[in-house]
Amino acid sequence: MNKVELGKEIRQGGSKTFNLEFVYIQEDGSTLSGNFVFKRPNVGEYIRIGVEKAKYLKKHIAKYYQDSQEEESFVIGVEDIDPTIRVLAEMMATLKIVSIEYPKWFKDPESLEDVSIIYRLYEEYNQLLINFRGENKQ
Repeated sequence: MNKVELGKEIRQGGSKTFNLEFVYIQEDGSTLSGNFVFKRPNVGEYIRIGVEKAKYLKKHIAKYYQDSQEEESFVIGVEDIDPTIRVLAEMMATLKIVSIEYPKWFKDPESLEDVSIIYRLYEEYNQLLINFRGENKQ
């Protein structure tokens, strides 16, 4: 079953969860795989995603100051973070909030060595969500 068919099936059945069998081949040839169960976020969960994003960014800003030996003459704020990193933080926050079940290797996604895993997983989740909502007219 392709993703469009899955999205249609979910919409018809009224379920608010969907499964993704994820397979990622790493640069060294090893494979990360497993089943994810995602939920469709409600309004409150979208707010939680925003809060989690801010927490990720602020945690790493604080760690920078903690690790830095330099005297800083300015304060780094979330708005100073590169847009690419802000998007990554949003992806991480989203996956944290919407993942009901996930493989053991995803328990601590910040420790993953390849950022492409997050990009790909988020892309596949987002495509399922788009199909779930019926936004992908084919």
